[in-house]
Amino acid sequence: MTSMVFLLSRAEQHDIFGDFLPHSYLDEAEAKWGDTASWAETAERVLEYGIVEWQEIRAEQEDWEVRCVRVITSGAAPDGAEAMDLMEEQRLMVEKWFHPCSHAHHVMLVTTLLDDASFRARYEGLTHTMPGFLRDAVKANAARAERE
Repeated sequence: MTSMVFLLSRAEQHDIFGDFLPHSYLDEAEAKWGDTASWAETAERVLEYGIVEWQEIRAEQEDWEVRCVRVITSGAAPDGAEAMDLMEEQRLMVEKWFHPCSHAHHVMLVTTLLDDASFRARYEGLTHTMPGFLRDAVKANAARAERE
């Protein structure tokens, strides 16, 4: 099992992630995924990340979340092109920064995160329908990929 190390101080983590501190979730995440190839690759990649990379990751994530809220509150369907495109963008962000992410893996990852009360609450805080929307949209995007 590969342990994950962040090269950021707790203060730097707080500056970037706010109240979400990655260190506080590492034991739980490692217990779930520590023996997977995805975990090993992520652990290897993040060793190279300093404050600039983490700020870029956070900025991309925040931009994605703002656009998701906009799509959700517009009344768009989770199986609509705009919603599925956002989920595809998120899948590609995972690949860019952390590890290869097939559509099936993306569905599992999003579902697992949304089953976690703290992650679900964070998304509910953005808009109360976001967790269900994301769950449906990630499945729709995976189905679209299978058809193509």
